[in-house]
Amino acid sequence: MAERGEITVPDYDGAGEAERLCTAQSVLGAAGQEAFGAIDARDCDEAVDILATTSYTGPLPGSTHETYIQLAALLDDAKLIPACRPPAEEVCAAQDYEDGCGCHIELTDHDGIVWDFHRSDGTWYVMPLADATPSGHPLTGRELSMTQTCPHPQHLALLVQQTLSGTV
Repeated sequence: MAERGEITVPDYDGAGEAERLCTAQSVLGAAGQEAFGAIDARDCDEAVDILATTSYTGPLPGSTHETYIQLAALLDDAKLIPACRPPAEEVCAAQDYEDGCGCHIELTDHDGIVWDFHRSDGTWYVMPLADATPSGHPLTGRELSMTQTCPHPQHLALLVQQTLSGTV
């Protein structure tokens, strides 16, 4: 950040490592607060759209099936459940947009709860495979804000992880 001219890093005058780390943390924290104050919440959707279209160095998925494969590789405790239609029944673009290829991913969260990630009605969903947590809290499914058929795999993985971490 200092190299880009966004912040000015104070000179260190031989203070100990702990003092330097504390100063650095304070400087970065102040810069972070300043940046956060400049963000208009209404711009967040635009920022997410920009991130979703950001260039990706790996091969971008060309179908929901490829999205499932790449997503399963990015997520811990993810199990791809293949359920593709036979090759003779090739999925047209409209059907791929609406319902995908028929595959889904089973995910296990940090509490050991198993979730189903799938596409239906033109939307990505994370649904619990149980009605309640082991302690009795009810579980409900979540619709992801991502609607693209072939989103950026890392962005989709982040949304899934955020959704699972905030469900209980």
